[in-house]
Amino acid sequence: ISNISEDKKLPLLCNFVAANVFQYINESKTYSEAIAALDGIYVIKRSEIYSRHCLASRIQQNGESISEFLQALKQISKDCSFKAVTAEQYRQEYIRDAFIQSLKCPRIRERLLENTTVTLDKAFDQARALELAELHSASYRTATDSATIASLKRTEDIAAENSVTAVVRTRNAKCFSWGNGRHPRNLCPANDVLCRNCGKKGHFQKVCKSKPMDSPICCIY
Repeated sequence: ISNISEDKKLPLLCNFVAANVFQYINESKTYSEAIAALDGIYVIKRSEIYSRHCLASRIQQNGESISEFLQALKQISKDCSFKAVTAEQYRQEYIRDAFIQSLKCPRIRERLLENTTVTLDKAFDQARALELAELHSASYRTATDSATIASLKRTEDIAAENSVTAVVRTRNAKCFSWGNGRHPRNLCPANDVLCRNCGKKGHFQKVCKSKPMDSPICCIY
């Protein structure tokens, strides 16, 4: 393609790409502009931050010779975007790399490694924002858990009160046959008694709910 003139490169490229690719370059005015558009879509840019993290954290593997280890480091370094910088710029980048690599929270470190490139100040701001979000989330969870525990405690207290009330009601309940405290059915004093009011057996006159009879009834005790 180096032998083709610039004015013919773009038409030639458009003739050979698929329709789904052509849609990305149909408005390009030059070949260079079209290539830049395609690079932006199909070329995956290496993350400088992640590559430097890999370079700094890469250790010699079991069975890996020193020569192989050095070659692996050199290969990783190709994606680190090293360039000539001032001493202060180098210092800032070195601190940034150490800062990201040594973070205790893996989630924050992972988020920082998502950046293609980032300055020390921006890395700090992002890490600090994520840290505050973690703290606020933890506080919210604690408050929610406390509210849930308090609600369960209230429910337990109400259940206990209802249980006590039921026991008290049971203890204060009266026998329907003789009018005093409750007891086992077979031990009721009124079991063999004839009511003076209705003449029926099994309850005293004072608890009888029937209408009075015309003639009195003798009760046998």
